[in-house]
Amino acid sequence: MVVVFRSDLHDGKAPALTLGNRMQFSAQWIAEHPDDFGMVIHELTHVI
Repeated sequence: MVVVFRSDLHDGKAPALTLGNRMQFSAQWIAEHPDDFGMVIHELTHVI
């Protein structure tokens, strides 16, 4: 699994996306919502 934090991902539509085994997260979203573990768990379900 590869985890990527992107500064260009936060467009207001989705804070993250997963393609194959690559999870990509909005760096801005993570900074603004540091306790949003549900979003990370949701993306993990796409990898499993």
